[in-house]
Amino acid sequence: MRDKKNIVIRVNYSKSGRKAGSVGTAPEMVTEWHVKRIVLAVIVIGMLIFSALYFFLNPGEQNAEVSLSDTDFHASVKPEEKDVYIQESPKPIKPENKSVAINNIIEAETQKQKPSIKVEVKKKQRTITSQENVTRKMSASVINKNVSRALLTDKINNKEPAGELNLPVAVNKAQAVGVYYFTELTGLKGRTLYHEWLNNGEVVFNRRLNILGNRWRTSSSKLFTDNDVGNWSVRLIDENERILNKKSFKVVTIK
Repeated sequence: MRDKKNIVIRVNYSKSGRKAGSVGTAPEMVTEWHVKRIVLAVIVIGMLIFSALYFFLNPGEQNAEVSLSDTDFHASVKPEEKDVYIQESPKPIKPENKSVAINNIIEAETQKQKPSIKVEVKKKQRTITSQENVTRKMSASVINKNVSRALLTDKINNKEPAGELNLPVAVNKAQAVGVYYFTELTGLKGRTLYHEWLNNGEVVFNRRLNILGNRWRTSSSKLFTDNDVGNWSVRLIDENERILNKKSFKVVTIK
């Protein structure tokens, strides 16, 4: 038998683990840039730098804003205002003057309350008295039941007399006086009546009245001068010359 011989084959490799002398591509480093992250980081850094510069360079404006906001806050939140009553401390009263002071206080309080009551009572009494006087005078002069009111006045306002005329009628050379004869009629609708003005019993002026309502107010007037001194009368008559009402008065001159 032949002797077996061992054959040893040696191969040289490089340290990197590859065969020596082998040709290959060298590894390359690839760098990727995250643009969005970089931009965001730059913005954040810029804002921080700007804020720091603003606070350091303008400290006065910041304090002013804070003080204004505090002022506005305190101005908007105000405590509720309440009425404050200051009570004066009473002055000491001597024993001998106590009764006098008490009487003075009572009289002062009484005087504060009395005037309004007196004025109201007086006004009511005057109104009632004037109404009673007018009613009595009117009822004395009314002849016909269809004449509810009849009087002499110096002015008519909105078909109503301003008040009863004071007699006698006083005139002078410088000024004339106008006299109105006011009558209020009821239940005479459709009738024709007359106001007649007479001087010493003679008709000087008359006015025709057409009654157009069941309650009818009408008036006539005459102007008196110093040439009209004497006895005068004015009356209300119907178509048949029957006297329904009559008023007599005098005209006198004054200086």
